[in-house]
Amino acid sequence: MYGCTFYALSDGCSSRIVKLFSMPKKNAVIIYAHFREILLHEGIWDMTQSRQNLPAERKWPEVNQRIIYPIKDVLVRMENGLLINLYDPVVQFCVSFITMNVAEVGLQRVVASWNSHSIEGKSDRIPDVVAQRTSRVHPVNSAMVPSVEDAIQMYTDAGAL
Repeated sequence: MYGCTFYALSDGCSSRIVKLFSMPKKNAVIIYAHFREILLHEGIWDMTQSRQNLPAERKWPEVNQRIIYPIKDVLVRMENGLLINLYDPVVQFCVSFITMNVAEVGLQRVVASWNSHSIEGKSDRIPDVVAQRTSRVHPVNSAMVPSVEDAIQMYTDAGAL
């Protein structure tokens, strides 16, 4: 609605948030670019099937409470007070641009605090400590992970899936 969508990539073993980012609209190319960056920087870990994705879902209430709801509250009040006109494409762009930049500050703080807090019920495990101690990450050669441009071309060549 306000041109800001949030995405998270996390390590299921340690509950560590590896990347939390925003973009104006869902864009598979941008998501892949972030994922590729993480693969090259962090490495690849074992991917397992999740029957219940509760560890991933536990992060969103924190993001909602600390970032999304306060920003949305201000934007709704501005819209209701006729301070912003979301039918104007220039205003839409400006609101989206400013919202994403304000949110970025909050995202950095959430990632830092989440990764260094104790998780209750898990023997007070701290995600950053667990990630270092139980690292199951394997280095990835950049030649093995297609560039964004190559991935787009591969997807295009495969046709509509």
